[in-house]
Amino acid sequence: MNLKVALLIVLICFASVATTLVLGISMKPAHDARLLSADFQGGTQLCNGTVVEPNGPIDCPGGPT
Repeated sequence: MNLKVALLIVLICFASVATTLVLGISMKPAHDARLLSADFQGGTQLCNGTVVEPNGPIDCPGGPT
């Protein structure tokens, strides 16, 4: 009888650890979202390190309206 109780306790512990691991893996994002710094948002960096920014809103055919 003591063996059955011990096995039941081990089974419950194993099931709780397995459930925690499965939920932890499934809740983790597929990739780490990296936040871009403000220096790189809205500008394009050229080969020599110069950052080029638009002078105003970009209005061209096929662009956002």
